[in-house]
Amino acid sequence: MFKKTAWICLYILIALVGMELVLRLAGWKERIKLYEEIEDQDVRWVHRAGFEGKLGNAQVMINSQGLRDREYPFDKPAGTFRIFAVGECSTVGDYVALEDSLVKRLEFMLNKHKPFGKYGHYEVINGGLTEYDELQKLYFLKKYGLRYNPDLIIFSHDLSVKPWIEPRANLRPVRLMLKKIPKQVYSIRYLLFNTMDIIERSWNQFVFMQGPLYNDLNKFCAKRYAGEGLRNSKIIPALKELAALSRERRIPVLVVFMPWLDNLSEDKYSIQWVHELYAEECRKNGLPLLDLYEACFKNKQPYLFWVDNSNRRPNTLAHWMAAKQVYRELTGKVFLPVILKDHPLQDTVN
Repeated sequence: MFKKTAWICLYILIALVGMELVLRLAGWKERIKLYEEIEDQDVRWVHRAGFEGKLGNAQVMINSQGLRDREYPFDKPAGTFRIFAVGECSTVGDYVALEDSLVKRLEFMLNKHKPFGKYGHYEVINGGLTEYDELQKLYFLKKYGLRYNPDLIIFSHDLSVKPWIEPRANLRPVRLMLKKIPKQVYSIRYLLFNTMDIIERSWNQFVFMQGPLYNDLNKFCAKRYAGEGLRNSKIIPALKELAALSRERRIPVLVVFMPWLDNLSEDKYSIQWVHELYAEECRKNGLPLLDLYEACFKNKQPYLFWVDNSNRRPNTLAHWMAAKQVYRELTGKVFLPVILKDHPLQDTVN
C-alpha cells in the first residue's frame, strides 16, 4: 500500500514539474482580479489596491486605499464637507465611468451649488464594493470609512438577492491559501486559480441563464435566502448598529434603496419582502430612507436605464437621475432637520 502511494505521489510531482516548465515556456501570467480575500473575518474581501482594468466598457482604477476613487487624505481639509458612501454595484458604478457614477454626479452637484453655507468644497468618497451584504458594508464603514472623518454617511442597498456569493464564500479558504503560495510556483497557482474560476463561472451561468430559472429567479432565491436566517443575521442587526453608530458619532446617515432595474418593467418590487423589511427596520431605528425606485424610476421604460438588454445594471442616465434625487433629499426642507438635529451643520444651510 505504501509503495503504491509513493508511486502516485511521484507521478503527481513529475506532472507538476512538467506543468511548471510548460507554463514558464508559454509565458503564462496570472490574471489579476479586481477583488482579493483578506484575513478580516467581517469584511472578508476588498478591492485590490492599484488595480487597473475594464469592467464592461468602463475603465476601473483602484486607488492605494482600495477604493474606486481618487486619492483622499484621511485628514479632512479645512472647509470641506465630506460624505462617505458605502454600498454595492450602484455605488461602485459598475459599467460606467467613475465621473458618471452616482457618487461623483452627487459630488459635482454639491460643489456647483454649495448648499451648506460654511463649506466651500464637497467630497463624496466612493466606498462601494460589489457583492457585499449588509453586515459587510457596515463593518467596512466602521473599519475603513470612518477613517476619512465623514460629515455624512450614505448607506446604499441594491435591492437584490445575491446567490452568486455562495461560491465566493465556499472558496474563501482556498483563496486565502492561494495568497500564501509564492507567486513563483506557477503550477499550483494555475490549478487552484482555474478550478475556482470554473466553479464560479458555472454557478453564475446556472443562476442567471435565460429560461424558466431566470424568469422565476424570485422563487429560486426565496427558498434559499428569504428565511429567518438572512433576516436575523444581516439586515436587522446591520441597521441597528448603523443607527447606533450615527448616534454615537453624531454623523447623519441617509439610507438609499436602489432596486434592480428589472423591477421597472413590472412596476413593482420582485423581491418585496426585502423592501418591506428594510423600510420597517429604518422606521424602527430612526434612519431616513430614500427609495430611488419610487422617486425616479417607477412607471418609466426600463430599457432607458439599462446598460444594454443583456446587462440591466444602471447606465449613466440612471446614475444621473439617482444622484439628482439624493441631492434633493439631502438639501430638502423635510430631510435636513432630521439628520442635522443637534449636529454642528444645523445652522449652516443656505
